[in-house]
Amino acid sequence: MTDLNKSDPIELEADYFASCLLMPYGKLYYFDQVKKFSLDKIKAISESFQVSLLAATIRYCQTCIHEMMFVVSENNIVKWYGRNEHFPKWPFRFKVYGTLPPTTVAGEFFTKPDSRFSSIEEVNPDDWFFPFLNDYRANRKMNEQCFYADNYGYVISLLWFK
Repeated sequence: MTDLNKSDPIELEADYFASCLLMPYGKLYYFDQVKKFSLDKIKAISESFQVSLLAATIRYCQTCIHEMMFVVSENNIVKWYGRNEHFPKWPFRFKVYGTLPPTTVAGEFFTKPDSRFSSIEEVNPDDWFFPFLNDYRANRKMNEQCFYADNYGYVISLLWFK
């Protein structure tokens, strides 16, 4: 799960099968009962099921009932993203293989020295998206928390609403 190229449909299907086998929904559901969402929950899932943090992020995003999205970037370039069905389908302020929006926590990490924040940061939805004005979520605050995979050179940004 360290290959950031997610375009081969056979590999995607194999990854999905493996994630369902290694992290069954019934056992993932337990994590929603005991912990508030943050990167710590993803780390706990990763450790509990002995899978990579990226694999745990993908599987949790697929199965959780919260509005959640993640963006994987490398060298200030968005490689790919995932979001669940609950997250709004707003147009992005970024393009895959384009640069990250500069006002995001991940974008600041790549463009400003000493901007490595691993805590939960409050952001506006319009830092990442062009929210629809008639959508009630447009005025809500969003959380962003980053995981910096120094060994592989990528950053995972977790996005969710408060």
